[in-house]
Amino acid sequence: MRVRTLALVSLLLLPAAHAAAEPLPGDSLRATPRDTLTTRLRRPAGVAVDAFGRITVADEEVHALQRFGADGTWLDGVGALGSEPAQFRRPGGIAVLGSLGLAVLDRDNRRVVAYDQHLRLIGVIADLAGDALSATLGRVDPVAITADAGGAVRVADGDRDRVLQFDFAGGLVSEVGGFGGRAGAFDGLAALAAAPGGGWVTLERAIRPRRARRGEPAPGPVAPRARLQWLDAEGRARSTAWVTWALADEREAALAVDAQGRVAVANGASGEVRLLSADGRPLAAIAGLRQPSALAFGGDGALWVAETGAGRVRSFTFGPRSAGD
Repeated sequence: MRVRTLALVSLLLLPAAHAAAEPLPGDSLRATPRDTLTTRLRRPAGVAVDAFGRITVADEEVHALQRFGADGTWLDGVGALGSEPAQFRRPGGIAVLGSLGLAVLDRDNRRVVAYDQHLRLIGVIADLAGDALSATLGRVDPVAITADAGGAVRVADGDRDRVLQFDFAGGLVSEVGGFGGRAGAFDGLAALAAAPGGGWVTLERAIRPRRARRGEPAPGPVAPRARLQWLDAEGRARSTAWVTWALADEREAALAVDAQGRVAVANGASGEVRLLSADGRPLAAIAGLRQPSALAFGGDGALWVAETGAGRVRSFTFGPRSAGD
């Protein structure tokens, strides 16, 4: 199988003095801030937007979910610190499950739980710390989650650089990846997101340069690079792109893909989000954010950004740059 390699994308870090949506040279779109959510939020670490435009936020400090209407009004919430049903320990990733449900990564409890459209608990989809899965998979360190319209769930395992695929009933379907720099393997797996057509996209925080073989000169300094991979529904790599970012750990990374296949990538350390085309070309930049840790596109194309360091979730729209930009 031939894997398409896309051009290196240089994601420059903007000085703090720049406006949050200042475009970079070569960008074709400008990001415009729209809405800001702060009610009952402390450290938002996950965000999802359902078919009705409602925004659900996972807050890792208060160990709860908060839900807002499409107009930004706070609607309801659920959760508390603990390991019992409807309790969380540092909830992180959150994804729309099926048509209206939600899958939540209860990170420190090492499980994936499902909620219906009314924020009522359905149950545990995957108990990653349970005896059954542990016997098959060993220890799992879940760092990110995504789901699709059919109810399938994928979990990124940061310790073993693999993606675990579960069906709608919570049955383990497959393991994808494993450590490595080749296409379809992962090195520092940090984030993943569902893509149109059943595929998905992954982000690795560090691709290590190949060591020199005996008799070869030692390689010179190599700029830190993160890698994006586009995979099909079965986990076969289709294309890759690199970004010149240094991501120290998975909490500094986030991904989202819109209905057009455009990819949003967040770097929490630099406070920057970049929008890329479906073939990896840079389209727009958002800088000056405070630890962006989660991303989600709404049905209207707006990008929602959870800023853990600011205790807020903001949305941005994208439009053509004007002649004066």
